[in-house]
Amino acid sequence: MNKISESRLEERIEINDQSLLYCSDGSGEIVDISMKGLSFRHLTGNNWPLGVFTIDLLLDNSTLLIEEVSCSLIYPNIVTPDKTGPYRHALEFGSLSAHQELQLEEFIANQHGLLSTLTMI
Repeated sequence: MNKISESRLEERIEINDQSLLYCSDGSGEIVDISMKGLSFRHLTGNNWPLGVFTIDLLLDNSTLLIEEVSCSLIYPNIVTPDKTGPYRHALEFGSLSAHQELQLEEFIANQHGLLSTLTMI
């Protein structure tokens, strides 16, 4: 990872383009994301799995698909600041493959306007 942009890649960035996540038990709209995890609004499904499970991320207006990302639910019910809902949930990513890490780095860097500082493969 580029040392100049490393701290910016670790920041959570807000998502404004209807990026989604899917797992076998439901789907959600991504609110923000970092290299370590994301938060999302619950869209479908009754109960999210406990423990480690995998999700697929559909990012950047459906142009980027990152499949089978290992994660776990860490904050099941975060109330929005105005307490009107919808509730937010947070996931922590497990180990990412080199390809998944690169895809996520490029997405986050692009959101920060740093894409030119990363090596493209």
